[in-house]
Amino acid sequence: MNISKFLPKEHIKIGIESDTKEGMIQELIDFILPKTNLIRNQKKLFRAILERERKASTGIGMGIAIPHGRTFETRDFLMVLGISAEGRDFQALDNLPVHLIFLMSAPPDNDTKYLKVIRELSASLRDDAVRESLIMAENPDTAYFILKNTG
Repeated sequence: MNISKFLPKEHIKIGIESDTKEGMIQELIDFILPKTNLIRNQKKLFRAILERERKASTGIGMGIAIPHGRTFETRDFLMVLGISAEGRDFQALDNLPVHLIFLMSAPPDNDTKYLKVIRELSASLRDDAVRESLIMAENPDTAYFILKNTG
């Protein structure tokens, strides 16, 4: 399975502007909202992702965060990638800045795809070269190409 199947290049945002965890999550939801009809209620989606984040940080380390939420506020699996070359404080487990933020949501009854994508994403991003290439991507086309040719 390749992550690019679930992450169209239109769902990639280069240059995260917010410098708070909540702000980054909201920025990605605001970014993706006009590009998809999968979101039923953006405020409830935001709350669902924050609720999950309060249980434990999804800043998993190595410059990666995977904020996610299981909610019927999304009609199907949804993924958006935000990239920050300079890095942002996401309260990651390793206390390092986060450069790659993969926001995901799916209805609670969509376990199979959701879990497969998280596993595949985690495996693909263990490679330092892949992470560095994504961080340095200057546009969504480049980031998408890297993801499409990984794994």
